[in-house]
Amino acid sequence: MRDTETPQIPQIPQKRPPKTYTRLTHPLLRDARNKPFRQATWEEVLDRAADGFARHRGAFGMFSCARATNEMNYVAQKFARVVMGTNNVDSCNRTCHAPSVAGLSAAFGSGGTSSYEEIEHTDVIVMWGSNARFAHPIFFQYVLKGIRGGARMYAVDPRRTSTAQWAESWLGLNVGTDIPMAHAIGREIIHAGLVNEAFVARATTGFEEYRRLVEPWTLSLAEKATGVPGGVISEAVWNELRSVSPDHYGMTYERLEEHRGIQWPCPSTQQLEPTYLHGRLRDPDPRQRGALAPFGLVAHDPPVDLTDERFPIRLTTRRRLDSYNTGVRSGGFASPLRRGEYVELCPEDAERYGVAVGEEVRVSSRRGSVVAPVWIDTALRPGLAFMTMHFPDEVDTNQLTTEANCPIAGTAEFKASAIRIDRLPATATAQVG
Repeated sequence: MRDTETPQIPQIPQKRPPKTYTRLTHPLLRDARNKPFRQATWEEVLDRAADGFARHRGAFGMFSCARATNEMNYVAQKFARVVMGTNNVDSCNRTCHAPSVAGLSAAFGSGGTSSYEEIEHTDVIVMWGSNARFAHPIFFQYVLKGIRGGARMYAVDPRRTSTAQWAESWLGLNVGTDIPMAHAIGREIIHAGLVNEAFVARATTGFEEYRRLVEPWTLSLAEKATGVPGGVISEAVWNELRSVSPDHYGMTYERLEEHRGIQWPCPSTQQLEPTYLHGRLRDPDPRQRGALAPFGLVAHDPPVDLTDERFPIRLTTRRRLDSYNTGVRSGGFASPLRRGEYVELCPEDAERYGVAVGEEVRVSSRRGSVVAPVWIDTALRPGLAFMTMHFPDEVDTNQLTTEANCPIAGTAEFKASAIRIDRLPATATAQVG
């Protein structure tokens, strides 16, 4: 099998020095927005902060951090409510995890996920829109354990990512067509007689409505929408989803220390639950099985930002292995993989626009434009471009993305923007081969 620990690293042109962040040794203060920071005393800056908080009480929102602990978030929400008079504490979770929370909550009653142990012992792994090898590398090590243990993995992703390279089958669907793909798979399972009728009757609700919803999505119709051949869809093998209703009541600090961590759910302080989060749905005893899992009835709604002659390229954004989100933390250390921000194109599109690796181009959408160098990625399909959000000081990728929000999760549609590529004048950057 391929060795995930020793990737082949290309020689990457380093055009810009990495940004660095140094630790402060004393408080800094500026007397006006257009004034530089100056060294100040703790008493001076604390008085300034207290005065600012007092003036903005009732018109204040707090931002949390992806690395904040439960205790830190508790203190933050206490401060927001009691001191500042607001219930609003925002964080990147609203953008990064709200869609998964909305989907999991609708089906299972909570946004929690299962344990690492489950992925090691499963038969089938489906990576739907997840490049876990880059975005969640620790979790991906457990995925590899499952694959080495005999599990079959299927990847559904517009890009042939490094995660998809480990998959038995890759379904390279068009951006924004996940629902048609899911409906076509559900219809195939039903028509092939592969539904676990006993499980559906025992543990779910709304199956007949779901059957009627997916019935129009034939393989030929799904192929037109997703770009994936119908034969590939019909051959895909999927495992059954398990539902979740987690509870942390039994996770006292004493028990966490005693057991060196507890796999949730843990609703009781007297006993430990089995480590398989969704196992209750398979319990023959309805009292142990608990709430039934409803089928999700989600109609297909294509991306708001449609491609056309002016904006013919579909842009999708995600992370890379060497960086995290806006790079404030990960940008402070060097990585042989980091190459700054590029707009990644397939070889066919690069040839069509007459651009080469390292050449700077203008990337424009209906909302704004940025200048970024080109990178050529053979994993991309014609008409699809890729960028990250890791280097906003160099290239503010989110100037291109749409403000349209998902009506369920409230998250912006970052993954499906329509763009065009324009070459810069010849006096711009020299090409780097």
